[in-house]
Amino acid sequence: MIKYLGSKRRLVPVLDALCVASGATTALDLFTGTTRVAQAFKQRGLTVTAVDSARYAHLFAECYVAIDAGEVDADDLADALAHLQDALDPEAVLGAVRSPEQEALLPRLEALVAVVVGVVDHVMDTVGTGLIGSYGQVTEALRRRRVTTSDADRFVERILGLNLTQEQVDRGSAFVTGVVERAGEDGLALLWTEARNLPTPSEVDAPGLWLARLELPDTPSDD
Repeated sequence: MIKYLGSKRRLVPVLDALCVASGATTALDLFTGTTRVAQAFKQRGLTVTAVDSARYAHLFAECYVAIDAGEVDADDLADALAHLQDALDPEAVLGAVRSPEQEALLPRLEALVAVVVGVVDHVMDTVGTGLIGSYGQVTEALRRRRVTTSDADRFVERILGLNLTQEQVDRGSAFVTGVVERAGEDGLALLWTEARNLPTPSEVDAPGLWLARLELPDTPSDD
């Protein structure tokens, strides 16, 4: 339930007791908000009118006050819940929020994320090993936690195109290792000198191809 200034949550037991003591059969809950009070009165068997100008309050009142359990068909309710579950399927939502252009861009974005993670890990390993005696244990725990996020976090990552799996981490690590073995730290630094130096998805999987491309002269622009 939503908590806000003026909430009657703590007053519900008091109001419920007053309702019982008065012997009332009807109740009017003005500014019903989350319908806490209205629900308590309805559970006592009263005929309740809930009023509020907020849209969310209207929806709560429709669900918790206006509808009686006896009026709900169990089969229809099950079908409605199943339909809602299908509508909230992560793959269906992803298909709805991603355009064809974004889908086409996704492989490149995933490749760049893998490279960035690989470079960050490489720099941390280079610096951290000399500063912290237990660096290996610390970084192992951090990296394990990084790829074991909750389903909700993973879903958000996929919407943003940042689905960081262990495969992605290994992919970035292999690229960085391949570059450093062939061209050293100076070769790795070429990543950030200009936009054209960013590797393509194919080059992330073959760092030698990336280094070979950087050795070629720039193609003259028509401009």
